[in-house]
Amino acid sequence: MNSALLIVMLLAQSDGTWHDRFIEGNCEACPECCVSEDDCEMAVPVRAFEPSPCTGVLWPASHTAKALEIIKVDFPKCEVRLDSTMHELKICDETIIMVRQECDKTIDRFAALTKEAAHIERPWWDNNTLWGGAGFVVGAVVTVFIINATGDSF
Repeated sequence: MNSALLIVMLLAQSDGTWHDRFIEGNCEACPECCVSEDDCEMAVPVRAFEPSPCTGVLWPASHTAKALEIIKVDFPKCEVRLDSTMHELKICDETIIMVRQECDKTIDRFAALTKEAAHIERPWWDNNTLWGGAGFVVGAVVTVFIINATGDSF
């Protein structure tokens, strides 16, 4: 994986964008992306103002040091953060599943209680029609008694 990173870093353009023209075998669009017979197979030291023995990318040693620092320090940190985040997400997923199961149990219990309450028979005195009729009769009787007691007639 480290060598893949170095290759990707070598293919990065100077403005920071990825070399989007790199397609294997597309030498017409990107001649500098193609491997030629003049390319070295091993690292070759190059001195200033001397011709290079092969074609390729000139990569400063300071850039290599930075790349190696990233590989040695930043990648392990990223992997630890990734592992920690994945662990936290797993805990969240398990919590969501438990809460959903509890909600389903509560809904099922509520449905059962509602169905059970619909089948409960009430006693004869717990009847709205009975007490509404009784209130009407009592109101009519009281009105008749009041009219008779005052002696007024219509």
